[in-house]
Amino acid sequence: MKWRKAPHGSVAVTQPRPRSKDPDLTSASTLVLCMLGHKKDQIAKSIDENIAVDLNTFIGVIAGIRRDDIPPAGIRKIINEDKEILIEKVTKKRTHHTLWKRKESEREIMSKRIVIGIAGASGVIYGIRILSLLKETDYETHLILSEAAEINLRIETNYSIDDVKSMADFCYENSDVSASLASGSFLTQGMIVAPCTIKSLSGIANSYTTNLIVRAADVTLKEKRKLVLMIRETPLHKGHLRLMTMAADMGAHILPPVPSFYHRPKTIDDIINQTVGKIFDYLGIEHNLFTRWGNKHASVIT
Repeated sequence: MKWRKAPHGSVAVTQPRPRSKDPDLTSASTLVLCMLGHKKDQIAKSIDENIAVDLNTFIGVIAGIRRDDIPPAGIRKIINEDKEILIEKVTKKRTHHTLWKRKESEREIMSKRIVIGIAGASGVIYGIRILSLLKETDYETHLILSEAAEINLRIETNYSIDDVKSMADFCYENSDVSASLASGSFLTQGMIVAPCTIKSLSGIANSYTTNLIVRAADVTLKEKRKLVLMIRETPLHKGHLRLMTMAADMGAHILPPVPSFYHRPKTIDDIINQTVGKIFDYLGIEHNLFTRWGNKHASVIT
């Protein structure tokens, strides 16, 4: 095997710093490592310092030339040309890194942002319970409260409208279809409509976005995010079932408030928490809202 002899070169590492006489201007401190007897340090040091000062960032350069007969003018030409090329490449790399970090930050925000729509069906307590539980976490909640939901709130609970809104990080009018939630560029982990009326279901299934709950749900579907629809209606005729099938075909998760009893609920809160826990399971939110099925439950079945 023939080994190709590598050219000897120099390594320069430069840290930009304010100038001693004028702190508004940038200077640099450079460390150069060079093989004895070889003069590549001039190229490495000059290029490294120029790039570090121009970009105001820590830079390392390795320089190597295969010819030993290059005159001083040739060395200066190499320095000037390579400096421009390297500045362009480093700038592109930094821009790419900055965009990548921004995307990572946006993904992190998205993974902790939940939209909650409370429509006008009976069972507004489900939406309230979701809000109150998420308030104790680091999830960012965005609430849309419909006009009919506000009426049911007064009928079914002792909560005031302000009480419920105070549980959310951000609140929106259902009529405000120009809100940030109406755009797919507003990143979220997903959306819950609890409870969800048949009217809201119909709007979502047919993409008839006349209000913010329906529009935000439509955005969630088109962006392939998780959408939970807690349909609160009974009995159901074929038109209701058809709408649920249409929504499910588009990606919605149909989760009506149908309680389980294997965990031996003792209060209405236990029943509410079990259904809310199923929603949290789907969205990947950790909780201990109910006792899960296990061997101790299976053992009682004969």
